[in-house]
Amino acid sequence: MQAQEGGDASRPASENATSSSKDQGSSPPLSITGKYLREPPSSEGERQSPGTVVPGPPPEVIQEEDGSLKIGLIHVDPVKKQVKIPAQVNMLTGPLEYFLVTEFGKRHEAMFLTHASPVHIQAGCLLLGWQPHVTKGLPSSEIRIEVEWAAEDGMRRKGLEEVITIGTHERPNVDEPNQPTGPDLMFVFAGSRMHRGRWIVNDEGSIISLMGDPYAIIDNAGYSRHYDDIYDPTEGVFSNETMPVSIVLSMEAMKEVP
Repeated sequence: MQAQEGGDASRPASENATSSSKDQGSSPPLSITGKYLREPPSSEGERQSPGTVVPGPPPEVIQEEDGSLKIGLIHVDPVKKQVKIPAQVNMLTGPLEYFLVTEFGKRHEAMFLTHASPVHIQAGCLLLGWQPHVTKGLPSSEIRIEVEWAAEDGMRRKGLEEVITIGTHERPNVDEPNQPTGPDLMFVFAGSRMHRGRWIVNDEGSIISLMGDPYAIIDNAGYSRHYDDIYDPTEGVFSNETMPVSIVLSMEAMKEVP
């Protein structure tokens, strides 16, 4: 990936943001990962650990007749331990870096788009007791990701690994010591976090990342996280962009994240 234009690659994005806003007057500052913020931060704020819901009034939780919970646009099933997020197809071709983003996210490299609030998605995950990934080597909630949609012959559901294609990439030599091993894809509940008074996922809009992104709510902890140019939508699965789908998250196990 290329560095943000106008920034010094040797300095953190937050420092580039400060100098950029000073040099360009009214230009918006950059977020921690180099994306323009929607508005200037009101204060420096404090760092918070992953898994913390953005401060403010708690989201309203409505219990449905079937026992499921509705938080904004998302549904939480306490029995199946699932979070269901309404979304739509955003890309049918082209390289991907993200599986799901909000309208404020990196839409030009994301397969699906949702209008659901990141706060509500994070709250749904926490309501199910999912453990965010905080420290390398500690157990975290491994998440299975599926896509559900209505077809002419009824409802269909496919796993993430069926709707994206991973291109050729180098794997480590497992015979050499200290080489990372494991699956290409392993998704964990990372839990986005606060930085300088802002909840990063609200600015970045990164809900599910394919490349490694610790500021996404769901992050790829598999080996392919080291690459940002090997993912593509699987040809022929979806017929058109804007096609409505649901992204279904469920916890598979508690797993030690490499």
